[in-house]
Formats: sequence, C-alpha cells, structure tokens
Amino acid sequence: MTVVKRRGPYFYVNGKYVGAVKPYQGHLMYITERASTVHFFRKYGGYGISSAILAALPKALAKGIVMREKRKDGSEDIISGLQWWFDHGIKVQEEGYDEQVVLPLSKIKELTEEKLSDTKQTRLKNET
Repeated sequence: MTVVKRRGPYFYVNGKYVGAVKPYQGHLMYITERASTVHFFRKYGGYGISSAILAALPKALAKGIVMREKRKDGSEDIISGLQWWFDHGIKVQEEGYDEQVVLPLSKIKELTEEKLSDTKQTRLKNET
C-alpha cells in the first residue's frame, strides 16, 4: 500500500522524499528529480509520477510539474501542466511499485507547442 505524506511543501511516498511544491517561474509547481537511466519508462517514452502524488497536487495548489531530468551530460527541466497528466497520462502498474501515471515526452512537447501557439495567437489578437 502506498502512503503519501506531505510536510509543508515536501512530499514523501512510503517515507522517501519524492518532491516539493515550490515557486517556479511565477507559479507553484511540483518539482521532482528523475535519473534518465533509472526512472525513464522506455515503453511509454516518458517519466512516471505516483498516482497518489498526482491526486494530492491540486490540494497543494500546484499548477504544473517540473521534472528535473538528471543525465550524464547535465540536467534539463521538463515542464508540464498538471492537468495534462490527468487528461493524457497512461496509468502503469508494475509489480512491487505503486501505480504510476506516465506522460510521454512527445505529448509534453506537443502540448507545450500548442500552448505557445495559443499564447502567441492571443497576444497577436490583443495587439490588433
């Protein structure tokens, strides 16, 4: 059974620290680290987040998720909207682990480009 605990902005699953809700680029975001060699779901092309953590994030007022991807050549922040995980995530249950929701990186890229395009269109409309 998965036990999620929150202490202030910090989240723990079964006693292990997994991330925190903190300000990031002007928004409250759930920030978590992922090692590409350990946490990447190749079958789905993305990283997973515990379903129990996802369920708790709206109460913590998180607007999105920042996955700090650690690689041998450095790190990269992968930014996604929280609702994207609920709308497009793939539920995965592997033996010995709590249920995960995986959002493929290709979907994050697609949704980010859509959002940027919408923002640009709105800005152009407001300027005319």
